[in-house]
Amino acid sequence: MDYTLEVKGQLCDDLINLSLSVAQWDRLALEMEINPSNIFGANFTNLDKAQALVDRVCQLGTHKELMSCATKICKEYGALSNSVSLHKSKIGKLDNRIAVKLGELYEELLSKLKEEETKETVLEDSDEEIEETDYTEFKEKLTKKAKFSPSNYNVAIESKNENTVLKRKAKILGYSKYEEINKKIRNYYNMTILVNYPPDKFNADQRLSYLVNELYEFLPDYLQDDEAIDYLYGLIFDTTFRCFIFNE
Repeated sequence: MDYTLEVKGQLCDDLINLSLSVAQWDRLALEMEINPSNIFGANFTNLDKAQALVDRVCQLGTHKELMSCATKICKEYGALSNSVSLHKSKIGKLDNRIAVKLGELYEELLSKLKEEETKETVLEDSDEEIEETDYTEFKEKLTKKAKFSPSNYNVAIESKNENTVLKRKAKILGYSKYEEINKKIRNYYNMTILVNYPPDKFNADQRLSYLVNELYEFLPDYLQDDEAIDYLYGLIFDTTFRCFIFNE
């Protein structure tokens, strides 16, 4: 039995939970007598860096010193922010694999939606930070404005809550651009869904179904499964929560 499989998995989880900055990752590699440029790629996420570093220290036989060194660097080169600590306490021990897949899905979908925008005239994206909508207003929007069925109302509440937790976890792992994908979903909804399925002929439940299906088709085959559908519902209702879509 290869004992390093379990050791590597635990070390990766422990490193990720520290939410190291770019400078801290580089410092950690140097402290472990490894040139960071030899193991960290330019576009590596925190998970990529953790796996690369853990693999190398296991090869060198210095893995037992890794976490004590990482903890020391966190103290010497800046502690975790309160916001990150708060996010971690809310997230708990959520499976990193789930968050990694969510991040991949976001990036693949964002790329495809950008391609679709080149075919149409799109809304001008604002650089302003998106403000959170009051949760009571969100519930009222679902029932009174969009007029979703009770079943989709329940899906909306559950999906929005799950997406919030997953998004925080995925950000810790190094994925970003979530506000950007909200805007791209808004643009696709306005350019395509409302044009092909106008509200005077298709209700909110029907437009939701078409939107989920079309976004699903944008994903590569390896991401197309039941989990992906759940993530897409979360993305759609997160965008709805920000009053970007289903405003008719």
